Amino acid sequence: MSDPTPSMFDPTPPPRRGLARWRRGGNADGDDLVSGPSVSSARVALGVLVGVVLLGCGFLFWHGEDEIKADRDRAEVIELSRGQCVNEFNDRALIGKVMVVDCAQPHEAEVFATLRMREWSEYPHLDEIDQEISPQCFDAFEDYAPGFVDDEHIEINYLYPDILAWGAGDRGVTCLAGDPANKRSGSLH
Repeated sequence: MSDPTPSMFDPTPPPRRGLARWRRGGNADGDDLVSGPSVSSARVALGVLVGVVLLGCGFLFWHGEDEIKADRDRAEVIELSRGQCVNEFNDRALIGKVMVVDCAQPHEAEVFATLRMREWSEYPHLDEIDQEISPQCFDAFEDYAPGFVDDEHIEINYLYPDILAWGAGDRGVTCLAGDPANKRSGSLH
């Protein structure tokens, strides 16, 4: 794990992954894609990077040591593994860290698979990612939690590398499942 002490002088942003929501019963055509960020140009990525740096500096200035200490209890999304349950996950388009909790405690989602995307010659569009990853996540969910495959309250999501993480070589995908309306307690497995 990297050094958890943030430095406002470190120009390297933390690895982040975009969030794509994909409801159970989806197909490879992406018909059930609910939402997800779309990257149209390098300008968007540059704007996001500048915003993250400015927010990070503001965070350190306004929140101080207590918030920095709380941040040390979070796990980077690239370090999540099968069977972990997480909070601070829903309703965020870009995710760098999440709070890992015991699955017996109320949580927003449970990691049920980690996958690796194939190599593209350039950063893929969300539709391309979805065509490849959605069926793989759904198949992995059927193996992990067969008793919940038909549960209408469970939503399957995945985290994929944003354009900056992609440029740094991240090809990992994290598949998660949870009830978007309510936190649940207990594992799906």
